Amino acid sequence: MVTGSYDKLIRFLDLKTGVMLKNMEGHHNCVMTIAVFPDKQWMVTGSYDNTLRLWDLKTGAVLKKMEGHCNWVWSLALSRDGQLLASGERGRKVIIWQ
Repeated sequence: MVTGSYDKLIRFLDLKTGVMLKNMEGHHNCVMTIAVFPDKQWMVTGSYDNTLRLWDLKTGAVLKKMEGHCNWVWSLALSRDGQLLASGERGRKVIIWQ
């Protein structure tokens, strides 16, 4: 399981034991939403720093910082094929990313 939090960390937890497997950091404010791509190679996170970040799940590296929101990013949704990403912000703006 992967979680975001107010301390800006992204944590990976073992569901059976509850043990933290690893954590990642890169946002400058709370991590509020996470979406994992269907192929499980990447994930995207949204934050109160008004950005999204695309992550490589194997290396833990940020592949891309995505800017365009003017307010906190609260929600993410990926298409089934992982080709489209929708991100929503507190100010009611939605961006579709390809």
